[in-house]
Amino acid sequence: MAVKYLSTSGYFFIDDFTFSLPPEINAPTNLTVTAVSTTSATLTWTGGTDYTYNVEYKAASDSDWDPHASSLSTTTTQITGLTAGTSYQVRVQSAFKGQTSGWTSTNFITECEAASLPYTYGFEDSESSKWNCWNKGTGLSIAAGNAIHDGAKGLQFLNANGQTFTSPELEGTENGVAFYFYYGVFSGTQTFQVGYFDGNNWTWTADIEASNVTNSDGWLQYINEQIPENTTQVAIKCTSSGYFFVDDISITEAPDCQTPETLEAQEITATSAKIVWTGGSGTYGVEYQVADANGWETAVTNLELSAGPFYYIIENLAPHTTYKARVQSICGETSSEWIEVLFTTACEAAIPYEYGFEEEKEYECWATADAASNTMRTTSSAAHGGSYVFQFFNNANNAYPEQYLYVPELAGNGTDPIALSFWHRNWASYYQTTLKVGYKATESDEYTWEEVAVSGSAWTQCSKVLPASTTLVAIECSVFNPGTGESPTPGNAWFLLDDFSFTQMPKTFLTAGAWDEANKWSDGVVPTANDDVVVYAPATINSGTVAYANQITYGA
Repeated sequence: MAVKYLSTSGYFFIDDFTFSLPPEINAPTNLTVTAVSTTSATLTWTGGTDYTYNVEYKAASDSDWDPHASSLSTTTTQITGLTAGTSYQVRVQSAFKGQTSGWTSTNFITECEAASLPYTYGFEDSESSKWNCWNKGTGLSIAAGNAIHDGAKGLQFLNANGQTFTSPELEGTENGVAFYFYYGVFSGTQTFQVGYFDGNNWTWTADIEASNVTNSDGWLQYINEQIPENTTQVAIKCTSSGYFFVDDISITEAPDCQTPETLEAQEITATSAKIVWTGGSGTYGVEYQVADANGWETAVTNLELSAGPFYYIIENLAPHTTYKARVQSICGETSSEWIEVLFTTACEAAIPYEYGFEEEKEYECWATADAASNTMRTTSSAAHGGSYVFQFFNNANNAYPEQYLYVPELAGNGTDPIALSFWHRNWASYYQTTLKVGYKATESDEYTWEEVAVSGSAWTQCSKVLPASTTLVAIECSVFNPGTGESPTPGNAWFLLDDFSFTQMPKTFLTAGAWDEANKWSDGVVPTANDDVVVYAPATINSGTVAYANQITYGA
């Protein structure tokens, strides 16, 4: 700083210089937002004497601020031209004699407009304003991953028992409402309810159960086309804890062509399923597909049904496969929405059947009982064939003295005996091991058990002939490691199985007797010259009898 004297004559005196900073500019306080509507909001704040103010705002998702006012002399202002259902940030700054304070900021959300029908919401980023217009309980969030039915985002309920997701106010509901959404569960079983509000009271469904659908397209659709007229809101309530996902919501006027209700798969076998629904007299279409496939197959079209029960049996399915089936009403030139159901066909081992434990999915059809956790399908360099075996495991305490392995239900011709073959091996020759094969015709029967000779530690083949009526086969194993001379202390024990084979034997002579006795033959019929036969017992050809056969094999 300098002082320059410009006069040419006379005296000029200076004394007592003082230097100080300008007064501190305080930022506004008590910034509040009131009178929020769909397109405007009023801001008020507290400021200092003689201050002016700068005001800026932006949508919360934007990075750049928009100026609203500068050098404003009042402590209130209204921002207009906003978008309904949108999160905004606003900030105010004090100014005085060329100096400015820091910013004071707050957030607000504009009011939502009533949702006109049809209304859709898929939780995508491009629909962010819709998220603000749904009333949300805690534990609800937009997520990716398992939450996606379509697009890139979906709704996740996490440990949200009793929490709801409630729609904005609806308009255009004078003719009733249809509510659709997809839901998925990827761990265990969850439950949910759907409700609607008439302006005074909520009405809720009973709990709806949603089970684990971990396949890649395991979503199911909720459909309710009979929500009463003048409904003002709808909602989804999670009534269990865990993960529950919702996506692709659609709210429309109730259609004239009603979608069938309560679709179920019943009487599921290895190759067929009965698809049952609730509906009325009319025409229906039924389609199905493997759950994670692309492209529906037509089971039947223009199926005319005049009275219940309403069902269609889908046949020629693959065993142990997860399918989706769907049904729609056909009303002349228009059709209803599809309603879907997910089901898995039963396991079945159609003879001839071979399994060496290589395919993991096929192993899902096998079962164990009274088994150790290490009794399982596993990789092994000692496999008889391939890379996998089945191992029975027992510990040094002999905690699992008798363990069982169950074969999938067999599907034979019911006429010819079944030849069973598999390979077995003790891990060590000094193990104490008992091995048995059990078989029966029906679930209610008792198993017939036959012991299998076990010796040494080399792979050994077991071959047995089972009755033609056999459908259920089990292996019982008792293996124990008592220790040996060098190590006399009991230890862990392993016993291996591999390469099972079931084949339908030809016409077979089973017990000793006369060749021409029909009851000695597996199918109750004496063979002709066209038959290949297997003889398992001494057969007497009496004088005057001609024994016909195309080929004779002598069984062990």
